[in-house]
Formats: sequence, C-alpha cells, structure tokens
Amino acid sequence: MAEADRRVRLTVEFIAVKNAGHDFEQEVPYYGVRHVVRPGITGWAQVRYKYGNTVEDAKEKLQHDLFYIKNASLGLDLLIIFQTIKIVLLGRGSR
Repeated sequence: MAEADRRVRLTVEFIAVKNAGHDFEQEVPYYGVRHVVRPGITGWAQVRYKYGNTVEDAKEKLQHDLFYIKNASLGLDLLIIFQTIKIVLLGRGSR
C-alpha cells in the first residue's frame, strides 16, 4: 500500500497547477486560491487552454485550475498525463 501512496504522491506533484510566470493576483479575483496546491510541470489548464499571458487568459486558466483543485483525482491526473503526452508527440499546443 505504501508503494501506491508514493506513486499517487509523485503523480500529484508532477501534475498540478502550473506557475503562470506572472502574478495576476491584483487583476484577477481569487487568483491566489490556485496556490493551495503545489505547482506542477503540467496541469488541466495547460492541456485544455491555449498559451496566453493576458489578464483574460489568466481568468480563463484560473477556471481550469479551480476545476482541477476541486476535482483532483488519480483518474484526472492520468487523463492530464495522456493529454500532455499526446500534445508533445503531435507537436501541437493545447486547443
């Protein structure tokens, strides 16, 4: 059982809310809530939304991050891993 717990922990650390690179806390209400989970390499917002660095993009990605926080599960993490691999292998960004 400890091995399964370790795998889940590793998956959760790999997949989480990704650091946006810009702090939108002043412009986007509740933006700080996304920091309740540790940042990861990929996440739901990265596979579901295009790249963007505007305030509107941050608001949209926040919705995806909050969805992930609310619905975090091993199944969702596996879906994100699959989508990430698909995006990398096909050389396409999220659509």
